[in-house]
Amino acid sequence: MVAASSQPVPSNMKIGLPSSVGVGSVRISSWKTWMPAAVEPMAASRAMTELVTNHDALAYFARRYDQAIEELQKTLAMNPEFLGARLVLWWVYVAKGAYEEAITDIRREAERPGLRTVKKLMLGYACAASGNKEEANGILWELEPKLAAEDRLALLSALLFTALDVKDRAFQQLHRAYELREPGLVFLKVAPWLDPLRSDPRYGALLEKLGLG
Repeated sequence: MVAASSQPVPSNMKIGLPSSVGVGSVRISSWKTWMPAAVEPMAASRAMTELVTNHDALAYFARRYDQAIEELQKTLAMNPEFLGARLVLWWVYVAKGAYEEAITDIRREAERPGLRTVKKLMLGYACAASGNKEEANGILWELEPKLAAEDRLALLSALLFTALDVKDRAFQQLHRAYELREPGLVFLKVAPWLDPLRSDPRYGALLEKLGLG
């Protein structure tokens, strides 16, 4: 495992929105504030809905990775089927540089039934972040038909494209998620996985569209 200390949230990433919850110095609105009720059933994937209603995830967005791992593991010990917690745990491992832990856990979960495409996407993300671009690209090639056909994968696929440094497709999927009112977009300003995109003008433009600029 690669050790890494938690990182403070950069001051230019602090946001203030109504009806928000605190993440250290960060304020993040609840997903129901941003996503219209009429759109919720159509647009919100199970994974992302669980994510944004899971308070254990907030330590990840505040870059307190050790705290996040501890809290998420406790949550999963009580409810191993909590997909939102499992998803964020993988993100924390990747953000911390604990790629082996992330990949091992994803491979183990991939052997269990259910949401195999989501798990494959996250395996590709972890592999790409770890430097194993060959396996990550192989996973992407395998999943391309599903990514084209299934709107629910838009935001999660953006992680994979970002880790592969395919920025055009990452932004394409982020805009697709925006059109679908994906609830996870409320964290766009603070999510660590987006760090490689922050210097791109398209990132700032998308924040403005979301009212997070």
